[in-house]
This record gives sequence, C-alpha cells and structure tokens, in this order.
Amino acid sequence: ASFHDSWNSLSWNLAIKLLKQGRLKDGWRLYEHGLRVPAKAPQRWQRSLKKPFTLAEVPLWQGEPLQGKRLLLLGEQGIGDSMMFATLIPRLQKEGAQIALFPGDRLVSIYKRSLPGVTVFTRDDLIQGHYKASDFDLQSPLGSICQYNFHEITQYGPCRTFLKADPIKTAELRKRYSDGRPLVGISWQGGGRADRIPMKSLKLKQLTSILQRCDFRFVSLQYGDDGPHLERYRKSSGVEVLHDGTIDPLRDMDGWLCQVAAMDAVVSIANTTVHGSGGLGIPTLCLVSQQSDWRWIDPKVFKGCYWYPSVDASYQDQKGNWEPALHEASDWLDKRLLAMPPA
Repeated sequence: ASFHDSWNSLSWNLAIKLLKQGRLKDGWRLYEHGLRVPAKAPQRWQRSLKKPFTLAEVPLWQGEPLQGKRLLLLGEQGIGDSMMFATLIPRLQKEGAQIALFPGDRLVSIYKRSLPGVTVFTRDDLIQGHYKASDFDLQSPLGSICQYNFHEITQYGPCRTFLKADPIKTAELRKRYSDGRPLVGISWQGGGRADRIPMKSLKLKQLTSILQRCDFRFVSLQYGDDGPHLERYRKSSGVEVLHDGTIDPLRDMDGWLCQVAAMDAVVSIANTTVHGSGGLGIPTLCLVSQQSDWRWIDPKVFKGCYWYPSVDASYQDQKGNWEPALHEASDWLDKRLLAMPPA
C-alpha cells in the first residue's frame, strides 16, 4: 500500500478510537479520512457519497461562516448515519445557511415533512435538471459538519422530537395494533458486514425473558425477512410477537417510520431503528454490545446516546454476556411504561 493509503487507514482507525473515547474534536477531524479508506463491504469506501456535483463545480464547505450561503448537504452511505447527522441541520440553519439536502431517495419524503425550510431532492430531480451547480455556494457530506463546530457532547441532541411521521398512517397503525396494553417495538439484529452482524445482534430466544411479559404487546420493527423467524420462534417458545407484513422498511421507509411512531416505547439493538425512534422522541432502550462501533461512546466515559435525548442504553458485560442488559431492559420498561395512563 502507498504511504497515503496507510496514512488514511491509520487516521480512520484513530478517529474511531477517539470518537469512542468521547474526544470529539480530534475524532471528527480524522473522521474525514473515511472518505479515502477502502471498505471490506460492497461499497468501495468507509464513507462513500453520491456526489451530484464535482468540487470544482461546488466547493467543499471548510468551516467558513454560513450566513447567507447556499449549502448542499450530501447523505452518508449508511441510512442510519444520514439520519443521525441530519439532526444537526437546524443548528446550521440558525447560522443563516440556506440548506438543500440530497439524502438518498429512501429518506426524501421523511425529510420533506420533517425539515421545514430545507430543500430536499431526489436523484430524479437531478436527472431532470431541476437543480444545477450554480444553485449552491458550498457542499459538504453530512458527516463532515461535526469537525467545525460540534466539539462538545452537549451540542448534540438539541431537540427531543426531530422527525415527523405521517400522522394519519401512524394513527391507523396504532389502532390496528392496539389491544389496550402499551405497544413496545423490538428489533434484534444489526445490519452491516456479515462478520460484524453477530457481534452486534441478539437471537430472539435471548429476548424471551422480556417478550414473555404479558403486560406489553410486542411489535417487530426488524427490517429484513423477519416473518418466518417470528413464526419459528412462536412455535418453539409459545411467545407471540406481532409481525406486520404490510410494512417493508427496505422499500418504504416512510411507512416504517409511521410504524415506529405508533409505539409507546422501543427496545432495539444498535441499528437504524434507534435513529427512527430517537428522531421521533420515543422512549428507546438501545442494547449496546461490547463490539459496538464509533457511534457509541465507551460507557466508562459517557453512558447513553448523545445524539438523541429519548434514547437510553444498556450494555453487554465485559464477557459479552447480554443477561445484565436484558435484566435492565425489563426494569426500564416498568419505569417507562407501567406509570403511563392507559391508551
């Protein structure tokens, strides 16, 4: 490997270490190297972006004042990352920027509803020539904005509810699911590389101590083909988790967000579900593994999720055992939900 490749890889690995230690200022500066580090995955780079305009056409924002500037923000390769970094957009609006967002087509309808005053556009809008380079003064990947003015944990998670789901569809789903008990959404498997998934995921049977509780109604928010899994689990354990085959997060994220919005609380592994429920301000408990990634600070330094005020975290113990975290999850549900007035 050339010197540059080695330098980028070292810097990226150091960025991840620093972010996990809560050393955000240095971590975010080195996080930029992810744009030039190859990934062991279908995408080419650790942070690959769809860039509609070259840097010669629209220069990169490098932290200069945004007052009166037209800033184009580009979605990150992971949908969860785009959702996470997008929570900072209102801060940039406060600095006087006029913002356009190119988040990836699956997120367009959600952000059109959730971000008033931001122009949100699709690949199709570009193909049809609705936007051209001269409409923007500067551009930046969403994940690159933190290095300039988000150096303290307290600068994150500014508003409790950030995303807006379609209220009519949400109410319809809630009515369909509701049987008088609080609705608790669950998700047990993470995404990403095949070799990383087991490190961040649970098996359904590990959740039985929670799922067999009769005081809640559990609803699957798991993306992917969860129907057959849940059916096998029901047969072997006698525990029923509601599966709604009309919702397909991979094809219709807007419908999925309404499903999340219909919940009273969510218990999930660290995956996109947490960005949905956290963005909606729903009480969420994230089960965080020993092998968690840079999005979670080491619990010895900071416990919980600095991006979303409504998200709490429960951690695997040192040996990678989930029992303590699941025990905490059961107590958390009692505290969060049993005090609620009935729906």
